[in-house]
Amino acid sequence: IAGVNNLLNKNGTSSISSTTYNLAAADDWNSVITGGNIADLTGNGITVSNAAPTIINSTYDASTGTLVVTGANMVTGDTIDVSKLSIAGQGGSYTLTSPNVTAASATSFTVTLNAVDQLNINGILNKNGTSAVDTTSFNLAAAASWDASRTTSADLTGNAITVSNVVTPTITSATFDGASNVLVVTGTGLVKTIGANNDITV
Repeated sequence: IAGVNNLLNKNGTSSISSTTYNLAAADDWNSVITGGNIADLTGNGITVSNAAPTIINSTYDASTGTLVVTGANMVTGDTIDVSKLSIAGQGGSYTLTSPNVTAASATSFTVTLNAVDQLNINGILNKNGTSAVDTTSFNLAAAASWDASRTTSADLTGNAITVSNVVTPTITSATFDGASNVLVVTGTGLVKTIGANNDITV
């Protein structure tokens, strides 16, 4: 069953990769008819229903914190459990904490990241394109039950993220207190790196 489900992975008559479904029957598939070659290999379309929801890929706009996810087999209005989504890139992986969203269609949902998520994700997805400054490929992993409205298995790999509008961090001003020796720096586009006390190279 698992093998067939992997092949017939989208509702309708073709797969996620646009391969047309077909049932091929080898010679002697009908044991009653044995004369001649009765192979029937093409033109036998299959129509799939009730395929499990799956994620295909996504895009992320670093300037707005908007993650647009493309998938298959969802239903418009399905509840997407955002806490089941993790993003991998430079330095490791981060699990989102933004509020749940609903599927806009059978093939798409959008998550607008909260401030904490955006701060963390912009440090992981730190370069335009599909890979980080350290060449790590960007990936969106979805744990089991990510589509809370129906049964969904984990979908952890092969879900590329394409990033745009990455902003270079900029220092705008600073203050220094001579009594306490505290330097306070203000800037824009600052991001967080996975780990403790490693965001700024002092």
